[in-house]
Amino acid sequence: MNLAVDRSQLDRITDDNAFSTPGQLVAQLPISPLLDPTTGLPNSQTLYPSGIFDALYDFDKQVTFRTIGNGFANYKLLPSLSFQSEVGADILNLTETEFYGKESQDGGGIGRGATVISQSVSLNTNNYFTYNPHLGDNSKLNVVLGMSYLQNDYVHTYAQGEQYPSDAVKNLSGATSITGASTTNSRYTFLSYFLRANYSYLGKYLFSVSGRIDGSSRFGPSNRYGAFPAASVGWVISDEDFLKNNSTLSFLKLRASYGLTGNSEIGEQQFRFLYSVANYPNLPGFIPTQLPNSDLKWEKSKQVDLGLDFGFAKNRITGEIDYYQKHTTDLLLNVNIPLTTGYYYSSTGFASVYKNLGSMDNSGVEFLLNTKNIEGAFKWSTSFNLAYNKNRVGNINGQIIESSDGLQRAVQGYAIGSFYMQKFLGVDKQTGDALYANASGKPANQYTDAARMVVGKYTPDFTGGFTNSFSYRGFDLSIFFYFVTGNDVYNSAGRFMSDGFYNGWDNQTVDMLNSWKKSGDVTNIPRTGYYNGSGVRNSTEWLYKGDYIRLKNLTLGYTIPKSVSSSLKISSARFYVGGVNLWTSTKYPGDPEVNTNTVNNIAGGEDFYTIPQAKTITVGLNIKF
Repeated sequence: MNLAVDRSQLDRITDDNAFSTPGQLVAQLPISPLLDPTTGLPNSQTLYPSGIFDALYDFDKQVTFRTIGNGFANYKLLPSLSFQSEVGADILNLTETEFYGKESQDGGGIGRGATVISQSVSLNTNNYFTYNPHLGDNSKLNVVLGMSYLQNDYVHTYAQGEQYPSDAVKNLSGATSITGASTTNSRYTFLSYFLRANYSYLGKYLFSVSGRIDGSSRFGPSNRYGAFPAASVGWVISDEDFLKNNSTLSFLKLRASYGLTGNSEIGEQQFRFLYSVANYPNLPGFIPTQLPNSDLKWEKSKQVDLGLDFGFAKNRITGEIDYYQKHTTDLLLNVNIPLTTGYYYSSTGFASVYKNLGSMDNSGVEFLLNTKNIEGAFKWSTSFNLAYNKNRVGNINGQIIESSDGLQRAVQGYAIGSFYMQKFLGVDKQTGDALYANASGKPANQYTDAARMVVGKYTPDFTGGFTNSFSYRGFDLSIFFYFVTGNDVYNSAGRFMSDGFYNGWDNQTVDMLNSWKKSGDVTNIPRTGYYNGSGVRNSTEWLYKGDYIRLKNLTLGYTIPKSVSSSLKISSARFYVGGVNLWTSTKYPGDPEVNTNTVNNIAGGEDFYTIPQAKTITVGLNIKF
C-alpha cells in the first residue's frame, strides 16, 4: 500500500483580461514614467493597466491539497496462475482567493474579489489473472486477462463580488455586492476488458497478441464500446548461429507491430441535448445550450510499426531505428453548422456540434544512437535522437474547421492546424502601403481582395536532441541540447507592437525605424501612421520560421569520495549546479518554444505577448544516509 499527500501554494498574477501581466509590460509606452512625480506612487496614467499595481494591491492565492493512494493484493491460485487486485484514488482539492484592491486599476476604485473551490476525485481499480505455464526450457508463455474501471467526479464553484468598504478584508465576505456565482458538476467513467498473450521461443522468436474492449461514458449507449486488437513479432537475429560469434555486431533485433487504438477525449456529455438555467422574462426556466449527436463514437487509429535495434563493438554503440504509419478515421471534431439551427441565449445560433468526420495520416521515422566514446577513469558518452513526422488531413467533406481566432485550419491535404491567412508581398514603393496576394498570387488592390491560403504550419518536420555526459574522479558533467525545425510561429502581437501605431499606441519594436518614409523607399516595413492604416491585418508579415536549437539543460556535479562520506557517517553526498534554457539560437524575434493558445489539434504556435521561458540556475546538495 502506498500513500502520498501534497500541499502546494501558487501566488498567481492577473490574467490577460486586464492587459497587465508582466509579459505585456513591454506594450507600455516607454515615455510613461514608472512613478508619479507628484506623489511618488506608481503612475496610474499609463496606456494599459500596470502590472506594478498588481504587485502592490492585488493578490491571487491558489492552495492545492492532493492525496494519491493505491493498494494491491496478489494471490497465487496455482503455481502458474495468480490473481491481482488493485485499487487507487487521486483526490485533489483546490481553493483560490482573488482580490483586486481599490487602488488597483483592476479593482476599479471599488475593490473586487472572487473565490474558487474545485474538487476532483478519481477512483480506479484493476483486476486481472496472470498465467505462466511451464512449457519447457525453450518456450515461455505469459497470459493476462482482466478488467479495469476509472471514475472521475469533478465539482467547481465560483463566486465573485465587489464594493469592498476596505482593502483590509480581502476575502469574499468583505464584498457588499455579490455579482455572480456558478457551480459545475461532471462525471466520466471508463470500463475496459483486456487480454494479452506473450510467447517466446529460444529467447529469440517473440510473439504478442492483445485485445481490448473499452467503454466510455462520453458516448451514447449504442456507441459506448470499442474493440481494439493488436499484434507484434520480434526476432533477435544476433542470437542466430550465423551471427552469434560476430566480433563487430553485438546485438540485432527486428520487430514489427500492428494495432488499433481509440480516442474519446472530447470532454463530457457531448452526445446529449443540454440545457441551462435562465430567466425569461424574469421567470426561471431552461434554454437549450447544446445540440445532441447520439451517433458519436470512438475515433480509431490503425498503426503499423517496423523497428530495428542494434549494437556494435560489444554494445559500445547502440541504437534504434523505427518507421511508423498511422491512419486515423472518424475524427472527433467540433464541426461548423448553420446558425439557423437554433438560438443560444437568444442572441446567437448554435455554431457547431461534435461529429465523427474525416481522416488523418501520420508517418515518420525515429532514430536513436547511444555511444560510449571513452571508457576508463575518464568517461564520455553521447546520446542522439532524431524524429521526423509527416502529418496530413484527409477528406473532411468540405467542412471549414478552424481555430477560435480564425488563423489556423484543418485543410484537406495539409498538416492539421495549418496557418490560413493572407500572404504578405511587401511594400508599395510609391505609397508605403502593404501588399497582399490575391488568388492568382499577384498583388491585390485592397486587403479585402487578398486571398486566404495555407502559408505554413505549427507542427515541426524534425525534432531531436543530443546529450553529452562526462565523468572523472567524482566530477560529472551533462550537457543537453534540443532542436526543432520545419515549423512556423505566428507573432499575434505584431499587429500591435510592429505596426507603426496603426492599431493603437503600443510600444513599437526597433524594426519600425526601417519603415517606408518617402516615395521610392525599398523596405518590407509599411509606412507608419495612426489607426486603420496599412499593414495591420493578419498576414504572413508576422509569420516566422520557428527553427531553433536550445541548450536545455546543463548540470555539473561533484560526489565526495567514499572515504570522506564514511567519516561523516553518511552513505554519499553530491554537490551540483545546474542551468535550464541557458542559450538559444533562432531567427524568431521572441521565444520560439511558445504557444499562447491552449494546445489542441487545431491551434498552436501562436505568440501574443507571451512571457519567454525563464533561465533557471539551481544549486543543490544531495545526501544519502
